[in-house]
Amino acid sequence: LETCPPYPPVAHGTVTPPPGPGPIRVGQSVTITCEPWYDVITCEEGKPTCTPTCTPGGAYDYPHAACALQPSCPPLAAPSHASVTPAGRVAVGVVVTVTCDDGYEIEG
Repeated sequence: LETCPPYPPVAHGTVTPPPGPGPIRVGQSVTITCEPWYDVITCEEGKPTCTPTCTPGGAYDYPHAACALQPSCPPLAAPSHASVTPAGRVAVGVVVTVTCDDGYEIEG
């Protein structure tokens, strides 16, 4: 039976099943899952996972999957007497809303 070598580690991602004692046979797949704020590249781009499959000849159809940091903006600090939604880091294109506490208005 033809097999593929264990899939190499992926920075900012996990490989499932992890490299282990058993080979990956032709037709079997591994799953690459990226950490939060990372997307798979060099596979099915823009998705958080990738499933390279072992092909005849002992190679994966996506041999170089990688996880890349999504474009994002740092958290917006809430002004005094206000809150920001959503809080924390946001993806590019997400609208952040500043809401004033009762009795306060936005200036500027």
